[in-house]
This record gives sequence, C-alpha cells and structure tokens, in this order.
Amino acid sequence: MSEEPQGTVHSFEIDSGADEDDGSMIDNSVKVNDDAGNNLPSVEEARETIPHKRVTPPAKKNRMFCFAFMGLIIVALVVTIIVLALELKDEKNQASIQSHKETLKDFLVEKEISTAASLRAPYSPQSQALYFLAEEKASKKLSSLYDNALNEQRIIERYVLAVLYFALIDNGEWNPGYSFLTTQDYCRWYQRVIINNDVILGGVRSCNDDGYVTDLHLSLLQSLQLTSNDISGDFPSGILNLPNLKILALGNNKFKGTIPIGLGDLSELSVLALSGNSFEGKVPSALGQLSALTNLQLDDNSLSGNLDQFLTNLDDLSWLDLQGNSFTGSLNWLDGMDQLTILDVSSNKIGGQIPGSLVNHPTLQLVDIHGNTLTGDLPAIEGENTKLVFLLMHDNKVAGTVPESISSLAGLKVLDISFNEFTGQLPAMNSMDELQYLVTSENNFSEQPMPDLQDLRKLRDLTMKGNKIQGAIPDWIGDLTALTYLDLDANLLTGTIPSQIGKISNLYTLLLNRNDLNGTLPAEMADLLELENVLIDGNDLTGSTSVLCERTDQANLFISDCKETNGQPAQISCPCCTKCCETGDVGCSDFEWSAQLEIIGKNLYRESYFNTTGVNGDFSKQNDENP
Repeated sequence: MSEEPQGTVHSFEIDSGADEDDGSMIDNSVKVNDDAGNNLPSVEEARETIPHKRVTPPAKKNRMFCFAFMGLIIVALVVTIIVLALELKDEKNQASIQSHKETLKDFLVEKEISTAASLRAPYSPQSQALYFLAEEKASKKLSSLYDNALNEQRIIERYVLAVLYFALIDNGEWNPGYSFLTTQDYCRWYQRVIINNDVILGGVRSCNDDGYVTDLHLSLLQSLQLTSNDISGDFPSGILNLPNLKILALGNNKFKGTIPIGLGDLSELSVLALSGNSFEGKVPSALGQLSALTNLQLDDNSLSGNLDQFLTNLDDLSWLDLQGNSFTGSLNWLDGMDQLTILDVSSNKIGGQIPGSLVNHPTLQLVDIHGNTLTGDLPAIEGENTKLVFLLMHDNKVAGTVPESISSLAGLKVLDISFNEFTGQLPAMNSMDELQYLVTSENNFSEQPMPDLQDLRKLRDLTMKGNKIQGAIPDWIGDLTALTYLDLDANLLTGTIPSQIGKISNLYTLLLNRNDLNGTLPAEMADLLELENVLIDGNDLTGSTSVLCERTDQANLFISDCKETNGQPAQISCPCCTKCCETGDVGCSDFEWSAQLEIIGKNLYRESYFNTTGVNGDFSKQNDENP
C-alpha cells in the first residue's frame, strides 16, 4: 500500500440509511473516503477495534464484596473449629494422662516401689518416670503391656529403668542414649557403642524368657546422681565399674558401711557427694589419688580418721564439706588448696592451731570450723580481704586477743567467735560495714564500754551475751535499724534503756536481762510492733510495762521482775508477761530461753540459710535469702 502524501484531507459523509417508509431500523452508517477515493472502515467496524474499559455496575460490585467477605468468614470458622477440636483433643489427652498418673501412682505406692511424696515432687526422677508411663499408656501404643494384669512386674521394671534414666540425666539427655524411653519393649533399649576401638553393646544387654532384664551395661556414664531416693544398703559395688564417671552424688539416702577403697580408681571423678548417709569408719587414703576432684562432700555421716591422710594431695578442691563426722588431725593441709571457696569441717574433732592461710586465703568465701578443739590464737589478717564472707569459728578453744586486723575482712557478712577463750577487749569493727551477723558471746573478754558499731547499718543480729560490757547502752543503737535480734544479756550495763531503741522497727528479739539497768521502759518501745521475745528480768527496772502490754499483738515470750519478793511488791508491773521473776533471781529465765529460743541466736545465720543442690552437677551452696 502506497504511503499517503502529507496533508491528505479525509472527507466524511453521513447517510441516514434506509427510507423511513422502509419500516426497518435506522442503520447509521459512516462512509469515509480519502482523496484517492479509498473506502475506510465504517464506524461500527472501527468501534470494534478500539480498546475500551468495561465499567462494572455498583450492584455487581457489592455482590462480589459480599461473596469475598463470606468466604473469609467461612475460612475463619473452619480454622476456629479445627483449633477448638485440637484443644479439646489435647484436653482429653491430658485428662487421660492425669487419670493414668493417679492409677499408676497408687499402684507403685501399693507395691512399695516409690513413696507418694517422691512421685509428687516436681522434676524428681520418680515423678518424671511416672509421667512417661502415664503418657505412654494414654497413647495406647503399648496396650499389650499396660492392659494385661499379668504384666505388673514388667510395668514396674519399665518404671525403674525410666527412673534410672531421669536420675542419671546429664545436660538433658544421655549420650549415648541406648534407645531408652522409646516406645518399644525395654528389652530393646540398647545401642552398640565403640570403646577403645571395640564395639560394645550398651544399655539393656539381655532379658530372660519372661522379659525381665538380666544384664544392664552403662559403662560410658559420666554422671550418676541418685540424691534423696531413700536407697539403703552398702555402697553399690557396681559403681566401681564406671571408669568414665565424673559426678557421683548419692547424698541423703540410707547407705551404710564403709567407703570402698576402689573409689580411688575412678580417676575422672570431679564431684563426690555422699552427704547425709550412715557411712562409717575411716575414709580410705586412696581418695587422695583423685587429682581431678573439685567437690568433696562427706558431711553428716559417721566417718573418722585423720584428715591429713587423704586431703593432702587434693589441691584442686573448690568445695570441701566434711561437717558432722568424727574426723581428727589438723588444718595444715589447707596450705596447698589455692582454689577452695567453701570449707566446712565443723562438728568434728579437729585440733591444733588455725593456720594463717585460713584467714588470708585468696579464694575462700565460707569458712565454718565451729565445734572442734582448735587452740592457739586467731592469726592476723595480712592486707584487705574482700573474698571471705562467712567466718564461723564458735565452740572451740581459741585464745589470745582478737587481732585489730580483723577489720581488714572488708567483705565479711557473718562473724561468729562465740564460746571460745578470747581475752582482752574487742577491737574496733566500725569499718566492717558489710557485717550482718556479729556474735561474740561467752568469751573471757575484759571489761569495756560498748564497742563502736554505729556505722554497721546492715547489722541484723548483734549477740554479745556475757562480754562484760559496762556503762550505758549508747544512743546510736537506734541507728542500727536493720536489727532483728539484739542480745546484750549478762553484761554490766547501767543507766536507762535509751528512747532511741524505738527506732529499730524490725526488732524481733530483745534480750537485756541480767544487767544493772534502771528506770522505766521508754514510751518509744510501743513502736516496736514486730517484737516477739522480750527478756528484761534481773535489772532494777521499775514502773509499768504498759507500752508493750497495750499492743494488739502480745509478745510470745515476755519475762520481767514482776513477782513479789520476800513479801515486797514487785519492782515492775507486767500484766502481759509470760513469766514473772523475783528480784535478784538471775537464773529465772534460763530454762524458758534455753529450751525454746537460744538456738535461734546461736544459729540464726547457719543451716537455715544454706541449701545443697545436686541438680545438673551444681553443688554450690545457695542462700535462701541474702544474709
């Protein structure tokens, strides 16, 4: 087709089509001619070739939107129904598991396999094994086992193996796992492992014809923790065949007999915890061969022997707890233990002098040597020591003066030097501002005024019974607002009870008996709303105790000189006292106090503040509350 010349003019003629008389519909047509006389497409033909956009009517739009919205609602309903069905199924499953737990628990208790307490205890091996069995029974995957009354013994054996698994878990699971806790018959709980290039079958190696285990091999175990399981009998000899053992915790059971020499051959042991049993006899010197040992707990048994014979070479120990036995020897072995943080050898028969390394040790945080026969002086502290937090050395025969350098124990929170033979005067301790428990009772100190302790604002227990403290109770006593226990019994105190004592709002026990105090009780004592134990007998106090008796909550123990003496009226009126003493009867309150509450004063900071835990190999002492 030839190109049109530029400027070509098109002419358009519009014809009305047929005549009106024709009777047909009007057909408008378009005749398009260019200058050359060529016909172009008609209007109708051109209209069909022109792109155009369809416009959806509003009514149709609304119908489409409704259909989409209804579809979303249907999808949401379906999803909701599925979720509710799954939740209902889970609830039913949990209800089934709980029901099976109760049934199995009653069965295991009736058969005396486990106690109800151990099965209820959260995260105990017994409770975890019980849940494993209950979940398994609810799944009905082993109905042939659980639904057959003849399989009671096999159910017990499956439970015992599960308890063993959970008791020996190290960092979440066994490695190797020996196929334990799979849903197959426990006689198939085994796995082939390689030891020293030899293939060995580990786990349940064989069962008899009745399906009971006859050979269990776990030589690759590194952790054996069976704490608090009421296990009795002698030390399990099979443990000596676990050469890879690193953690052995058998505490708080009922084991008896002696500790076997063969333990010294478990060269990988880093933790040996046999606390709270009935082991007796001498600790074998072979334990001194355990050079990898970092944690040794033999406390609360009936063991004996010389400590020097098995502790001398254990230089990597960080925790040593031997309290509550009959060990002898000295503390000289301490010199080589540079990693030690916890040392408790209390309540034994250890003698000799306290070595300087004890109070100048670089890492020790807790030292409890009370209840022995230690003699000599308390060594001087060389430089500031911020590591030592607890120093408990009461009930010994340590003599001499308390060194002034004791104030260099800047991190000390608990200091108990009571029931020794210290002489001289107590040194200044005002710089030991971390102290919370200070117990200096029953020594041979010389007469002296109340030591300056006014900056010890964290002090909670101040016990200075029988320390020959003379003069008045200082006014700064009211600044020790953290005090809960104040014992100044059996001293030489004179003057009146200061009104500032009413500022110690947390005070629970106040012992001012057997002194020479006079006057009346200050009105400010009415503010001591926590006060439960009050001993003011054996003084020259007079007047009324209404400031305490008119409180809503009365004291549990309140003793004063409120009894007639030789026909003479009582020195003090005390209608709310739990016991009234005669004037001059200095021993009047001894029975009530010693029998009921003195143990609180002596051991307030001790055993109640420490827990020993064997979970996941963490055997460090933990504070129930920060002392």
